Amino acid sequence: MARKVGQIIARGDRRWLIRVYLGRDHETHKRKYHNRTIHGPMREAQAYLTRKLRERDLGRDLEGAKITLNEYLDRWLEAAVKPRVREKTCQDYEGMLRRYVRPNLGERVLAALRPLDLQTTYQQMIERGLSARTVRYTHVVLRSALRQALQWHLLLENPADGVKPPQQVRSEMRVLSVWQARTFLRTAQTTRYGPVLSVALTTGMRPSEYLALKWQDINWARQTVSVVRSVRKLNGRWSFTDTKRSRSRRVIKLQNWTVLYFGICTRQHLQTIRALKPLIWCSKRRGENPSIPILSPSISSQYLRSLSCHGSGFTIYGTRPPRWH
Repeated sequence: MARKVGQIIARGDRRWLIRVYLGRDHETHKRKYHNRTIHGPMREAQAYLTRKLRERDLGRDLEGAKITLNEYLDRWLEAAVKPRVREKTCQDYEGMLRRYVRPNLGERVLAALRPLDLQTTYQQMIERGLSARTVRYTHVVLRSALRQALQWHLLLENPADGVKPPQQVRSEMRVLSVWQARTFLRTAQTTRYGPVLSVALTTGMRPSEYLALKWQDINWARQTVSVVRSVRKLNGRWSFTDTKRSRSRRVIKLQNWTVLYFGICTRQHLQTIRALKPLIWCSKRRGENPSIPILSPSISSQYLRSLSCHGSGFTIYGTRPPRWH
């Protein structure tokens, strides 16, 4: 058979070498072939050759053979990601692809990507000292992008399906003991962050949820707080958004002592606070809008300094600051 169509070469009793010409390499300009040994009758070898020739011909007609991975990722982010995820999530995807995928694979032709290319990229990330969690997250984002290319008929198969990301070692989740929680709250109540830290510890809300609480969300009679929104800071601007998931909208029962402590802290200036600050927890920096939320990293750093100043000797698993969720 002609070289540029394909070959079936006998290699012994019921052994056949299938050779399919794939064109020239874009970098070296050398001829590329697909080689596969088939064991069985001649008709199985012929069926395999026919299938591979069809895949090759379809691949030549695919738009994915004409665009680079960079060009495709731009279109994927714009057409498939932005309409269905939050702006912050889209920025996270774009940043991860820009840092870890585009430098090594961005200029490659989309249809020419192979599982080994992706596996090599992940190995290089590990060698750079990046965590297995970062590599796995990168793999999830890239696999999703290539899966969409498959649905758009830009690829015949998803090269990410043949890749095995590194195993992530999951550390045991550690929580505060009863003594640590009491010490934490006792010390917190000596600071201006006492109320917000009490709510954070006793309700289990995400920082973006309890920092978005408004006075109208508290039902003093029933001693409950309603989680109906979250707050995000994106490109230097604050904005309220819906909760992370629909089921995250919920009503949480406050503990009696929390309501009592919270009431003592706010009762004296309650009307003034409500009039000036629709948010419960607001920035107190001089010159700032009183409706601007405070940041959870700000709570963490300032509270740890407060612990040091009070000489409580309280530590949480070494010197790492606690996470408020």
